[in-house]
Amino acid sequence: MSAQGGTAVPATVLDKEKHTTHRWPWFLPDGKHFIFLATSHTGGRPEYDGIYLGSVDSTQTHMVVASDSGAQYASGHLFYRANRALVAQPFDPTAGKLSGSPVPLISNVRYDSGVWRSIFAVSQNGLMVYQTGSAAAAGTRLVWFDRSGKQTGDAGQRENGLFDVTLSPDGKRVAFVAGNPPTDVWVFDLERKTKTRITFEETVQYPAWSPDGKTLAFAVNPGQGGGLQAFTSSSSNRRHL
Repeated sequence: MSAQGGTAVPATVLDKEKHTTHRWPWFLPDGKHFIFLATSHTGGRPEYDGIYLGSVDSTQTHMVVASDSGAQYASGHLFYRANRALVAQPFDPTAGKLSGSPVPLISNVRYDSGVWRSIFAVSQNGLMVYQTGSAAAAGTRLVWFDRSGKQTGDAGQRENGLFDVTLSPDGKRVAFVAGNPPTDVWVFDLERKTKTRITFEETVQYPAWSPDGKTLAFAVNPGQGGGLQAFTSSSSNRRHL
């Protein structure tokens, strides 16, 4: 979409035989070309998954380098994940081609496999920030904060990957997605301090409460045509929406 507004048009088109998602776009200096990650929720084939070059003038793309994480560009180099390390390699943003050899920068940069992202950011003045360690080791926990930003307490134990958090309308329960992958929907009772698993053996996302708090809707197998389903707590039944 133009900065002046107007109609949004596709910048890329999914090849559904290879990929189920395009994500983590990063514009290059000319303001027209961009890099992005193309991969598959089902694992796909390594020779198809990686960093691609696209343009706002065309939906045609081509692969730059194999990777399982989003990339960034700065100071004539492409920064991307290779063999579990963050590397930098000379990159021609006009031709969209790499040259030379990748130089390892960080061997233990944190990687979030649930969304295919390495936790780092680069600037055009030579500075870079990053987070080390693994997501599995660090874990995630729910924490209460008041409106001033002061922590007032914990809400549950540490999880290995926790996201898509949503409070029930009465504020007594919280639904979230956990797993790395596959992912499942869980509900934590904030008063009883008990946790209930809602889905099993599926990749699900985006839980949402009904206004009365009796039903949870969620997306099943995003990108694979699984659609929406609902879980009704009063009857413990699931149904397609």
